[in-house]
Amino acid sequence: MLEWMLLNPKLLGKWHIGIEDKVTKALKGVIIATPIKMKIKAKIVQMAVVNFLCIDKSIASKKIIPILISELQRRVYIKGINAGIYASKKIFPTP
Repeated sequence: MLEWMLLNPKLLGKWHIGIEDKVTKALKGVIIATPIKMKIKAKIVQMAVVNFLCIDKSIASKKIIPILISELQRRVYIKGINAGIYASKKIFPTP
């Protein structure tokens, strides 16, 4: 599934953020967003949709998810987009 997400032609490479283990070089976490245009009350708004967030169980307790989300928000704001869509089955702790 990760390969399918990374090969999506609509994705911006700077909106792929991953966490790598220094020793094993294994991918421990990733967050990916896609830019979209959404029509809200006859106005078209540029937004970012976080459509993939995955964290390895070994680092899930280290509260790394809010850091990943904050970094993605920072990169989206640089592009001039200040609206985003996030969805989750779980409530994450805030930093």
